[in-house]
Amino acid sequence: MATEIQAYQKTPVSSFAEIWECPKTEAKSLHATAQFLPGDIIHQIEVKKYVKKLKGGQNKLQDRLYKPHSF
Repeated sequence: MATEIQAYQKTPVSSFAEIWECPKTEAKSLHATAQFLPGDIIHQIEVKKYVKKLKGGQNKLQDRLYKPHSF
C-alpha cells in the first residue's frame, strides 16, 4: 500500500499554538507547540455578561450541537 506524505501549511496563531492546514483537503487542525500539564492555565477568560434565557438562534444551535440518545 502506497502512502502519500503531505506537507501541511503551518500558521502560528499564538506563542503556544499553530494551525495546520492540509493542502489537498483544506482541513485545519489546531496543534500545541508547547507541553501543558493538567491544571495549567493557558488563558484567563473574562465573563462580561450572564444571560438567563438564550435567544432563538442560540437555542437552535445548541439543539444541533447536543442531541441526547434515546434508549
